[in-house]
Amino acid sequence: SAFDTLTDLVCEYQQWKGGLVHGGMKTSAEWFMKNLVPQIIAYIFKHKVSALNIVGHSLGAGTASILTMMLLDHQHEFQSMTNGKFRIQCHAFAPACCVSKDLADRYRDNVRCYVYEDDIVSRLSYGSMMDVKTMMLGAVEAAAHMGLTKVFLTGTDEDWKPTLQEVAQLYIAGTVFQLWRHLEDQDRVEMKPASNRLCEEVLIKQAALSQHLLGILDNAFPKARESSMMVPSNASVSPTTLTREKTIHLTTRKPTS
Repeated sequence: SAFDTLTDLVCEYQQWKGGLVHGGMKTSAEWFMKNLVPQIIAYIFKHKVSALNIVGHSLGAGTASILTMMLLDHQHEFQSMTNGKFRIQCHAFAPACCVSKDLADRYRDNVRCYVYEDDIVSRLSYGSMMDVKTMMLGAVEAAAHMGLTKVFLTGTDEDWKPTLQEVAQLYIAGTVFQLWRHLEDQDRVEMKPASNRLCEEVLIKQAALSQHLLGILDNAFPKARESSMMVPSNASVSPTTLTREKTIHLTTRKPTS
């Protein structure tokens, strides 16, 4: 919706829980905390349920991840209403990048994210796009003082350092899984663990936007479940063997150890 788009564009970073958070999604999560969570608490107390699953897609997935982090601060209160047993879990589908790396890793046990192939939305954040912009401007500047031959043929990392600057990056929260179509059998989809560092590389491909649609995930999950029954659990499949499509790679930074 137009409101969701405006929320996504409110992309200033805010300090939160010792890390960084997407300002617009945090505001959305705070709205849920104020307006809906009291009703949820009343329901939990009345019916003595033992778990709360928070689900979202795209912008809603990022908001759901942040809301989960907020609710976990009150887990002991939920446990006190349910005889000590209460689980809070988030399932984020095609999530937008919402928190810094330290926060993304801190909540691995409570947030599970699902990305279909190279969905571009799960790779983009203000930081990654500013990196791309900086790289483009850096190329122009480099050409001015290095010469085209050095830019395209003989330039080294040291030559580029003066033109590139580090921009803070947001990541997908929690544990990430990617779903991939099999190369030989398009009706076969496999789900593999992935790193939340996948957003450090922006991939431009023909299907990058369509892979974000919720309907794609709806169709992929039953196929992934079928594939998991056919393939041994210890089988290892490289994503490059699962799908082939013309792709432009824009690596915005080297992964840190």
